[in-house]
Amino acid sequence: MSSVDAVCEEQPTADPFAVITAALEAVEDVDLGSMSAADRCRYLRDVEAVGRRLGAVQANLLADVDRGGLYAEDAFWSARTMIRHLGQLSGPDAASRDRISKALRDLPVTAAAYRAAEIGTAQTDRLARCWANPRVRDLLIGAEAHLVAIARTESYKWFDDAITAWERLADHDGTIDRDTRREDVRIRRDPSGSFEMLIRLRSGRGAITEEIFEHYLAAEVAADWDAAREQWGDLATWDRLPRTDAERRTDAFMAMILDAATAPPDAKEAKITINITIDHHEYLRQLAILAGETPPPPSRHETWLRSHTSNGVWVDPWDVASFTIGADLRRVVLGADSTVINLSRRTRCFTGNARDAVMLRHPECAWAGCHTPNRACQADHITPHSRGGPTHATNGQPLCGRHNRHKHRSRYHVWRDPAGHWHTVRPDGTTV
Repeated sequence: MSSVDAVCEEQPTADPFAVITAALEAVEDVDLGSMSAADRCRYLRDVEAVGRRLGAVQANLLADVDRGGLYAEDAFWSARTMIRHLGQLSGPDAASRDRISKALRDLPVTAAAYRAAEIGTAQTDRLARCWANPRVRDLLIGAEAHLVAIARTESYKWFDDAITAWERLADHDGTIDRDTRREDVRIRRDPSGSFEMLIRLRSGRGAITEEIFEHYLAAEVAADWDAAREQWGDLATWDRLPRTDAERRTDAFMAMILDAATAPPDAKEAKITINITIDHHEYLRQLAILAGETPPPPSRHETWLRSHTSNGVWVDPWDVASFTIGADLRRVVLGADSTVINLSRRTRCFTGNARDAVMLRHPECAWAGCHTPNRACQADHITPHSRGGPTHATNGQPLCGRHNRHKHRSRYHVWRDPAGHWHTVRPDGTTV
């Protein structure tokens, strides 16, 4: 019998905080060192779930205090100032608590998922921040179920990108700025003699610029790894690279500028290929807007979110439609589970179109908890080529070098379910 069970049986009407305290003491006494890797993961997940449920309780309590005006008895200005004082919270933390407690009154799906520990406090606060925008509040209530479904299954980064994309598209008069006159590039010298640069670009041109910059940055990183391996051999690590991240970014930017400045005047214009995934219906809507026609309404809330580069960078669908005017197009058909169709040529390695098709399946490394962007990943066979696995998109996944090696060395397995969610499975069959 655990200490928690003992408290519950001996004191059926005990102070609930005594029960919680006893439970926390029992949790603290657990020997993690004696657990298997699977049990440790399960334990950490359970502790996280308890924290989420406590967060939901905090939100409900604050909502009751606010609705009943209980804060006024001690002359607090608001429930927010009350919790800030009693909880010794920072201003931003108190604002987050207050925002969540108010938003959950209008967002029942979010409230239920938070109480059930299916989504975290960060995801709940992100939905509450979206709710705080009065221009999209009514639309959010209609799209809530779909956005919460993303919060349940995807990483926070991907969820944040999705809800940001949704809000940009829903708030046509606010967050979306399609006026190219608002774009700007400024270079100024500060009093110390150093230079600062401010660049403001719309999502489309920004995505192109980022893609080019990341190409140059990857070359700088590769050069550093070559230097580190030459000096340290197999002991080379990220910490032993000769330059810092800031130095590599600066050198990459200067290389990009110098290449542009030294290109011959009659040089042939470079062809840049950027893969962008966009819902077909939404693409046709944006073409209608460009043509000055009345666009059809969006077909589903989720289609608004499907407009991003293969690296997961959201691009305004209007920009995507604008780019296609006078540009070369390559049509890629995705199945219902986001698998790229009709790229089944057998080769030993994923190259060219086949590699692009694999990278379009996920913007990051498919390994659980890894957020390495797919531009830095390898196209890996789900079923190994040595065991007859075909080289086409349905058998491909982006994996960073570290997790690709670990998968084969330690006999892990990574797979994708019909809903498009990736799973990392240990050799004993348990899921990470």
